[in-house]
Amino acid sequence: MQSMTDVIETVHAGEPAWTVGIDLGRRAAHEAVLRAPDGSERRTRFAHSRDGIDGFVGELSDLRGRVLVIIEPTATRWQALVEELSGQGIEVRQVNAATVAKLRGARDITGAKSDRVDARTLAGALDYSHLVRPGSPALSCAHALCLERLRLRRERRRLRGAVKVCLDTIWPEFLQTFRGGERGVTARAVIAVTGGDPARARRLGAQELERRVRAAAPGRKIGHTKLKQLTEKTSRPAGYRAARAAYAARLQRLMRRRALVEGQLDALEEELLRLYPQLPGAQRLRSLPGLTPLHRVLLLAAAGDVRRLRSPRALGKLGGCAPIARDSGKSTPQRKISERCRYQLRDAAFHAARHIIKACPAFRALYHALRGRLTATQAVIACANRLLRVIWRMVNSDIDYNPAKVAPALSR
Repeated sequence: MQSMTDVIETVHAGEPAWTVGIDLGRRAAHEAVLRAPDGSERRTRFAHSRDGIDGFVGELSDLRGRVLVIIEPTATRWQALVEELSGQGIEVRQVNAATVAKLRGARDITGAKSDRVDARTLAGALDYSHLVRPGSPALSCAHALCLERLRLRRERRRLRGAVKVCLDTIWPEFLQTFRGGERGVTARAVIAVTGGDPARARRLGAQELERRVRAAAPGRKIGHTKLKQLTEKTSRPAGYRAARAAYAARLQRLMRRRALVEGQLDALEEELLRLYPQLPGAQRLRSLPGLTPLHRVLLLAAAGDVRRLRSPRALGKLGGCAPIARDSGKSTPQRKISERCRYQLRDAAFHAARHIIKACPAFRALYHALRGRLTATQAVIACANRLLRVIWRMVNSDIDYNPAKVAPALSR
């Protein structure tokens, strides 16, 4: 979860200060090296718990003089520690992981990696660090909800596959009739009425099955023809009958689990929409045509604080939509997008690009120009990259959407 803002700030070399390097442990305790202004060092360890963090903060408060804490952002533990230290008035700085690896190799001829070596390296990496300031609580909460939404969508996709396996085993006629599986209103109502048992559907008949399906989904459009086709196909003996009861029970459990996941998704999206007005750049993104409020809030929540990024290209790389060059000598292989990205941001940008291509003439012209040399999916990803760059400019310059800014990409 990205809830911090990186700010470049100079620390004067002659100013005496304690530098504290902390190597964050994913499962073990954190290793810290406290370097005094005279160069002497001492090490300590503390657990990632309330008591452990409070004890470490108390130890830092007893130090005389200015205290600078330098960390390497690891997983999600570093945000809680940064927020706690910043709340106590302690200055926290961070160093990129690649920079830490280079410094460790330069200062240790063996290049050995350990918690103590990393903590000592961080304590001496003041000149390569950036100041970290806590972001807005609304943005932190929205980003966490965006990550949870990604997890729930993956769980829903897994449940859909498991449901199709059950239906293909005990009721193959169902998938022959409803090509989309259980995704439609009529299909779900049929499963709710019959419990996934084809024998029960055969006993009810077409008219009684339709009556019960309409009662299970009041006010919704029901596929009358589909129900008739399902009853006719199910009347013929087909499918695996031996384990029907066990598979039908499993199908009911999967459907209940899927209904729970979809309810959580709906509640999560409502909370995201409630937080949207508090996100930085929310007012400017309203000028983007063709995007729903959910598209806009997902773009901002997945990206975090856009103002911390130094260039439009950085936002495109963060979303995994910028192509990566793999040239070597005279070899120029086809470029591809990176897998090291925020998947929730790539997903949000891809779906937003599909909508804005239909609504905005400038993006539509860009899409058709790219289709001459790219596939349809690649052209949409390129438009998503351009959309992320436009969003960076809108948020950082505090301006509304200008279609003329998309036109320069047509000549590339």
